[in-house]
Amino acid sequence: MTSPSPSSQSSSSSGFLTAHLDEVGETYFEHMGIALRIGIHMLVGGLACLVHGLLPFLFIRTGSDTIKRLGDFIERRRLHGGTN
Repeated sequence: MTSPSPSSQSSSSSGFLTAHLDEVGETYFEHMGIALRIGIHMLVGGLACLVHGLLPFLFIRTGSDTIKRLGDFIERRRLHGGTN
């Protein structure tokens, strides 16, 4: 069995990339910005949860509020075709 040529690998990879971007209706940089925004919020919310686990009087609602805000943000984008 032979391995695919580099040109066929790159075209299938770019096809997969563009298919997802087309599906969500975003450019590469729009998608990157939104993914980074969501990821940063997830990290901050997760760190707040870790601190809350050790010190329950801190960040009492931060984790659940972060999850709710992110869920609402993602749902709004889904309903409005990828726009904010």
